[in-house]
Amino acid sequence: MTLEQEFQKQWTSLSNYLNSEIIKANNGDVDWNRIQSLFENEKRKWFLPGQYNNAWFEKLKRTDPEVAQKFEDALKSIKIKLIQQEIKSSPVIVVGAVVIGVVLGFGAGKIFMPTLLSTLICTIGGGVIGVAIGATIWSKKKNEALEALCSTFLEHLNEEGEVLARIISGVN
Repeated sequence: MTLEQEFQKQWTSLSNYLNSEIIKANNGDVDWNRIQSLFENEKRKWFLPGQYNNAWFEKLKRTDPEVAQKFEDALKSIKIKLIQQEIKSSPVIVVGAVVIGVVLGFGAGKIFMPTLLSTLICTIGGGVIGVAIGATIWSKKKNEALEALCSTFLEHLNEEGEVLARIISGVN
C-alpha cells in the first residue's frame, strides 16, 4: 500500500469517527467545541509514538523529510469549520397536525355519529392521529437536517484531506 493510500485510509477513518460523534451527540445542536477537541485529539495521533498514524508519519519522514514537514504544518493548521445548523421544522408541525386531527375528528363525529360520546371519541381519536402524524413529520425534518449537516461536515473534512493528500502525492 502506498503512503497516499495509507493516508486516505486513516483520513477516512478519522472522518467517519467524527461524523458518528456528531450523529450520536446531536439532539438538536452540535457542540462544535467538543467536535474540535475530538479532531485535535485525532490529529495528535500522527505525532504520538505507538499510534498507527504516527508509524505512517515516521515512514513519511524517512521517505521525504521536506514533504513530512509540509504535511505536519498543514495538518496542524486545520481547524473544524463551524457549520450552521438549520432544522427547518418545529413543534408547530405537531400542533398543526393535532388541530387538524381534532377538527376533522369533531366534524366526522358530528356528521356520522351525532351523539355526544361518539363526537368526543372521534375528536380525541383525530387528535391522537394528528400527534402521530405531526411527530413523524417533525422527526423526519430533523433527520433530514442532520443528514445535510453531516454531508456538509464530511465535504469540509474531505477538502482538508485532499489538501494533505496533494502534499504527499509527490512522495511515491
